[in-house]
Amino acid sequence: MTFHVVVLCCVTLFLLLVSALVSGSETAFFSLSGNDVRKIRRHDTPVCRRMLNLLGKADLLLATILVVNNLVNIGIVILSSEIIDSLFTFARFEFLFKTVIVTFLLLLFGEILPKVAAQTIPLRFAGFAARPLLVLRWIFYPLSYVLVRTGNRISERAAHHQEISIGELADAIDMTRTASKEEHGMLSGIVSFVNTEVQEIMKPRVDITAVAITDSYEQVKQTIIRSGFSRIPVYEGDLDNIKGTLYVKEPADR
Repeated sequence: MTFHVVVLCCVTLFLLLVSALVSGSETAFFSLSGNDVRKIRRHDTPVCRRMLNLLGKADLLLATILVVNNLVNIGIVILSSEIIDSLFTFARFEFLFKTVIVTFLLLLFGEILPKVAAQTIPLRFAGFAARPLLVLRWIFYPLSYVLVRTGNRISERAAHHQEISIGELADAIDMTRTASKEEHGMLSGIVSFVNTEVQEIMKPRVDITAVAITDSYEQVKQTIIRSGFSRIPVYEGDLDNIKGTLYVKEPADR
């Protein structure tokens, strides 16, 4: 084995590690739950700050991962082909042999294994990959930015063509002459809701009605009756740690 082949093998191995890192990072970062993100925010460490930096620009992170992964995989294919040509001489089926070997390496070590690991320990994997991803985001920022902007433009145009104006919705409601008064009111409310801003309906944190996961049945029942809400958040410890939502179809009858 010549020095040239050794160098090619080392570079290919490095690219394979990069491929594994970015593939696993995609799974790790985009499988983080709300509780995971809240844990990251509560721990003000350099690693957590790097993770929040990446999550704050998720579209740019995804674009960087896709750009790096594709470029690295192309490099692996080219270098692997060169290594195989240097080590083996084929009478036939050269293309098939190269395809099987390279595909196996890319799928097993560049996709499957890192994604399984990232799915198992997403927080640890994301923390480990945060610094390299920030470097890669800086290096490939121009290309990633162009991809994000292009994707946003396409999405905006597609959404524009699919939008239905408020006037068209109102006309549709007027056409529902056969609907009952209650149904007509519900449809009108849906149309009016389009013009409602979040700040008009949001509540201050201190005014939120919620139940603790440790509350007794009677406590929960009284909270439901007192509030009149059909959906109440359930928290553990404090309101920053929401575990789920309690749904009551008819709270007044409970």
